[in-house]
Amino acid sequence: MLYNFTQSTKPSQSHNQLTTRLLSGVGDALGYRNQLWEYNDSEPAIHQELQELGGLKNITAQLPDWPVSDDTVLHLATAEALATGKEGEELLQDVAARHERHGRKETRAIKHLRQHIIFCRELKGASECPYSPDGTGCGAAMRSMCIGLCVYPCPEQLSTLVAIAVETGRMTHPHPTVFLGAVVSALFTSYAVQCRPITTWGLGLVKEACPIAKSFCLISGLCCQGDRETGDTSLRSGSDWVRLLLAPLIIIIILGWAITKALATMKLRSVADQ
Repeated sequence: MLYNFTQSTKPSQSHNQLTTRLLSGVGDALGYRNQLWEYNDSEPAIHQELQELGGLKNITAQLPDWPVSDDTVLHLATAEALATGKEGEELLQDVAARHERHGRKETRAIKHLRQHIIFCRELKGASECPYSPDGTGCGAAMRSMCIGLCVYPCPEQLSTLVAIAVETGRMTHPHPTVFLGAVVSALFTSYAVQCRPITTWGLGLVKEACPIAKSFCLISGLCCQGDRETGDTSLRSGSDWVRLLLAPLIIIIILGWAITKALATMKLRSVADQ
C-alpha cells in the first residue's frame, strides 16, 4: 500500500487515524525484521546490519522480507473490536474472540501468544486471567494505541481509557508493569490527538492517570494477589506507581518525540511541494 502524505496540509481526522496506524505498522515491520531484530539483544549488531542494508533510506518495507509482527496484527484486531461500539464485558469478549481468530493465523506466533490464543478461545473475561511474573514484554503497549487514537481520545473519557487499557493489556500480559505500559501507550496517544504539549505528558500520567489506574486495580483486585505472593510490585504508594511506569514512560516519550519530529518533517515537505 502506497500513501501520498503530501496530498493535503489539513488532513481529516480519519486520514490522520489511517496514517497513524499505517506508520505504526511500518515501524513495527522495520523493528521486527521478520523476527531477526526483535529477538536480537545486541543493539550494535542491529545497527551494523542496518548500515550493511544501506540505511533506512534504502529499505522498502514490503513482503516477504518485512512483515509486521503479531503485535500489529493484534493491535488491528483490538481496533476492530473497539469500532463495534461495544462496552464492558461484551467488548472484552469481542477483543478476546478477535485476538483468537487473528492470532491463529500467525504462524510466527511466539510462546506467549500461543498461550494467549488458548486463553482467548475460552472467551474468559480479563479478570480471570491469572497473574504471571513472566508476563513481560512490550506487546501490551503496542496493541493499546488504538484505545487512545479513535475511541477514547477525550479528557472526560480518561477513566474508561484506563480501564480498557488495563483489561485488554492483561489478556496477553498479566503483570502490572506491563499492562500499565498499555495505559501509558493509550494515554499518550490520546494526548497526541488532543494536541496536548508533549512536555505535559509525564505529569498528566502521574497526576491524572496513575491514581485512576491504581484505584481500578485495587477495587477490581487485578494484581494484588500476585503482588502478595511474589513481592514483585507494590501498590502502596504513588511513588511505587511512578517506578512501575518509569520504563514504559521513557520509551514512549522517546517514541512520541520521534513521531512529532516525523510529522513535522512531513508537514514541511508538504508545504515545500506546494
